Amino acid sequence: MGPPSPEQRDLPTFFVHLNLDQVVDAATKSRTEYDLKPFFYLPPRSVEDVLYRQAVGRDLDNPAVLVKVQSFAEGMGRMRQRLPDPEKSFYKYQRERYFLEAADLYCRAVGAFAQDLALLDYDSAGLRALQAFLEKYTASDAFQRLLADKDHLLADLSAIEYGIFNRELEVQVRRKGPEPDYTAEIERLFGKFRRPGTGDSQPPRGDPRPKTKEYVWRGKVETYTVANERQGEQPRPEDMNHVEAAILEGVATLFPEIFGRLDEFCERHANFRLDKVMAFDREIQFYLAWMDYISPLKAAGLPFCYPEITATDKDIFVTDGFDVALGRALTEEKRAIVLNDFHLSGQERIIVVTGPNQGGKTTFSRMYGQLHYLGALGLPVPGSAAKLFFFDRLFTHFERAEHAAELRSKLEDDLVRLHEILTGATARSIVILNEILSSATLQDAIYLSGKIMERLDALDTLCVWVTFIDEIIAASPRTISMVSRMDPADPTARTFKIVRQQANGLAYAQAIAEKYRVTYEALKNRLP
Repeated sequence: MGPPSPEQRDLPTFFVHLNLDQVVDAATKSRTEYDLKPFFYLPPRSVEDVLYRQAVGRDLDNPAVLVKVQSFAEGMGRMRQRLPDPEKSFYKYQRERYFLEAADLYCRAVGAFAQDLALLDYDSAGLRALQAFLEKYTASDAFQRLLADKDHLLADLSAIEYGIFNRELEVQVRRKGPEPDYTAEIERLFGKFRRPGTGDSQPPRGDPRPKTKEYVWRGKVETYTVANERQGEQPRPEDMNHVEAAILEGVATLFPEIFGRLDEFCERHANFRLDKVMAFDREIQFYLAWMDYISPLKAAGLPFCYPEITATDKDIFVTDGFDVALGRALTEEKRAIVLNDFHLSGQERIIVVTGPNQGGKTTFSRMYGQLHYLGALGLPVPGSAAKLFFFDRLFTHFERAEHAAELRSKLEDDLVRLHEILTGATARSIVILNEILSSATLQDAIYLSGKIMERLDALDTLCVWVTFIDEIIAASPRTISMVSRMDPADPTARTFKIVRQQANGLAYAQAIAEKYRVTYEALKNRLP
């Protein structure tokens, strides 16, 4: 998976119609530093690339592999956090120390991951190639030099000992002399203040004030708050004040050889992070983000599978599919979601979905589009089994409200958008039409729908068409009819199951009755 092209960073136009914008926002929310959205906006260009991704995903389904990949990603995350921020790190040696520690974390993460991959079982070409690359990289002169340089520097810096002496309004930094070390004695005296099970002492009761210290450097008094280590706060680059920085400069003056090598290290290894390693670190988050997103759905018993992807065969199907955005919302509310199937075979290309309002028709059309798009990304899709078509472009036309600021009518807007779809679609495209031409008269809608059907028929395009106009089902031999089923025991109750059967001719009548509030329920509520 290479980096996305700059022109592909914009949100695809159909994302909002299919609620994929919500899905991607939620999946990437906790990983904003990786800039993952462009990966979701840019499907692979070939079926082989899709299968490549699926193989990596299947390897990550192995808990033994997943835990090592996550460990590597966490190590790289700690490395990035340790890298000094030029906008916040104002003191040279502090920046260099953080840089050295970031290099140490990088070496540890890469080295451990290379060893882990050599011991794990996996099948994907992606991980096999990565293992071979890391084995060669970690044995290279460049990596070994980085490893040796940072180890020697960390050891030498850790061995530095110095003393700070207060004399009136001065602080002097000296090499450690023969003065006694009172550390053990202080720990013994203050040990009674420690909390059970921790190494931290408790502050005096009734004294909520933070601890402060005063240092004098070159005649200036500086008071600052000591970091509250008891609460687990980690030092940040901006935490060092100018007094501490001046003391550090004094230490560097005492040990010029070590700090000189620190300068050289930062210059020599300024680009210690290999591009290929960093690219993998980012790309693997694409898989991990999707795994995290669908994890609660799988825990709730909803099925996911890796679909068979074909670029030539339009015999497609899905078993136990569902709208993943709706599934996520209902799972969070601990509500059940209805699963639906569909299949096309032979010359069948167009699914015409009819039925009453609020029966799940639009959700079904979204599910159809989501399945194909997520499948094209190489991700597991909602369903227990699936075979999907590898499309070139995906077009959607969902009804939108009419705005007074627009100069064209709703019908004109519908026709303009439909013209753009039908002129851009090919035999490899997928078209989703949801309740179009609702502002036209029935006679005009039937006529226009027939013309649209002729074009879709000629293109041999896969299509889902949600409509109240049952007559269009007979307009092409490539169509099949699916209906939003009602509860036989209660004709007013929706089951949200979309089943393959002939339309009963009542969908449009039901819609008109609901529009003018002359259904049985509406009349019963209106009449005394």
